[in-house]
Amino acid sequence: SIQKRAQSAKPHRVAHKSQKVVRSAAQLSGSRQIDPVAEVFALARSERGHKRREAVLDAAAAEFLERGYFGARLRNIVRAGGGSSETLYRQFRSKAGLFETVMARRIACGFGPDVFPVPSGRPPSEDLFEFGVRYLNAFMHPDVLRFFRMLIGESARLPKETTRVLWEVGLEKSLKTLEAYFSHQAAMGILS
Repeated sequence: SIQKRAQSAKPHRVAHKSQKVVRSAAQLSGSRQIDPVAEVFALARSERGHKRREAVLDAAAAEFLERGYFGARLRNIVRAGGGSSETLYRQFRSKAGLFETVMARRIACGFGPDVFPVPSGRPPSEDLFEFGVRYLNAFMHPDVLRFFRMLIGESARLPKETTRVLWEVGLEKSLKTLEAYFSHQAAMGILS
């Protein structure tokens, strides 16, 4: 019956190199056949895990924005986002790791690929003007402004790794994207 297959497809935890690895019953028995019921359980588990992670990141963003990096308390984040401290440390390793993830997510959401210029066949001045307007609109969003104000206020005391992530995810990525745009325009003979 489907219920028996579903129960046998539930994941089992197996110790492997001091880490817990989740495996389905089909994987443990060595079967190469894919069990669709096991796949549904795995998908549901990963969707649930994704939603839980997003809830923790949302709670962390709110806590960091409200209290700053040094005032933020992980127990408040766990309470608001759900889960446990153990899970939080397993996923992010530390408060700095959580903050870096929140920061990278915030930058990626605010300054996604649709903000940057794409060769359109129009003169570069039009592409770059449009890019400037989109970039300013993204930067002037109230949540982005609050986040950058907090970053500026805390920047002198933040761990160096955190400022490195800000550079890599934000500024360096922006510069590389613009460099690729200009290189493409030069290769097409539009810019010299």
